[in-house]
Amino acid sequence: MKRIILIVLLLLLVLAGVAAALYYTIGEREFLVKKETQISTPSGFTFRNMSSFETILRWSPIKQIDPNVETKILGNDGFEGGILVWDGPKIGKGEEKIIGIGPFFFFETHMKLFEPYQMEGTSSIQMHFEAGTNDVIWGIKGKNSVWTTFKLMLQGTSLEKILGDRIELGLKKFQEVSENDYLEYLKKQAEQGDQPKPRLDPSEMKVIKLK
Repeated sequence: MKRIILIVLLLLLVLAGVAAALYYTIGEREFLVKKETQISTPSGFTFRNMSSFETILRWSPIKQIDPNVETKILGNDGFEGGILVWDGPKIGKGEEKIIGIGPFFFFETHMKLFEPYQMEGTSSIQMHFEAGTNDVIWGIKGKNSVWTTFKLMLQGTSLEKILGDRIELGLKKFQEVSENDYLEYLKKQAEQGDQPKPRLDPSEMKVIKLK
């Protein structure tokens, strides 16, 4: 009888160890994905394209991945409390709410993904002057669900990888859009015979680091 009890206890210990190992491997985890790019335009052109959902949607990976996505902006866009909601056959469902925006070139939102993956966290786009260009950093910090981690693990990927790829896609388009805007501005100035306005002095800018 004692031998049977001992075997049962050993089996329970083994099962507990396996369960703990599985949870550690696929359980809820906090993560931070961060990418950056350099954009060669005056700071105003760059910041304009990251200061509201309307301008962000010009380069957002949401529309690049899913051209048929439906988006809706609620509240006061460009101000704290403004909300962007999206729903598309490829990109899935999600929303972002502005929680921080400032004159020192940062735009921060609370992000939720509902489908096809579940995640909640913070998205932060920040810019500072670096060697004659605007250094733009986009980071997403959050926690994904156990089910999301397990499902993506079976697919041989992770939410960090998926979000990292989306960030890179968005930053590449962000650079293209901002630099094209500046070229159009210079073209119009030349046609009107005006001199382009000087770049913002770097001493007037502040570096904001991701938390």
